[in-house]
Amino acid sequence: DLSWKASTTTDVTGYNLYRSPDGATWKKINPSLIASTLYADSTVANGSTYYYAATAVDIYGHESSKTAPIKVVVP
Repeated sequence: DLSWKASTTTDVTGYNLYRSPDGATWKKINPSLIASTLYADSTVANGSTYYYAATAVDIYGHESSKTAPIKVVVP
């Protein structure tokens, strides 16, 4: 389960979440915009390490730059 701080921009309509195995090669993992600041990634493998970063998307479809990545180790 992942969570992040909401954008302070008033015209944000949702978020995209990106996952990477190495912190360099990113793939968007949500099929549509995430309306909240919570996401459950059910496609991870036990014993693996992943990096995550989020972006905010505004009413015009513009996407922000990625947040600083976080490292997650799945036991």
